[in-house]
Amino acid sequence: MNESTATFEARFVELTEKKEAMKEQMKAISEELEAVMMSLGMGHAFQAENGLVYKIIEPMGTITYFKKIDYVRTKKEGEVKGSLAKTEAKALGFNVG
Repeated sequence: MNESTATFEARFVELTEKKEAMKEQMKAISEELEAVMMSLGMGHAFQAENGLVYKIIEPMGTITYFKKIDYVRTKKEGEVKGSLAKTEAKALGFNVG
């Protein structure tokens, strides 16, 4: 492995850890936001101190987009499973527990 590859791999790990932490934060925020919206009720509208107007609505749908490249990984401690099976990781020549 050359120095360039090792640098990219280290940066990759750093970025995936940040992304996964942000996903967990977004999940927690989304759950709390949904609970607050449910408390306010469908159709509730108000203007915030910053001047923006908000209205609680039933969404019409979700936009789907497809990534050109993504990653999978073996599970972390405490997870039920990862997106990359240990058997595949072993088949690739890695030592996984």
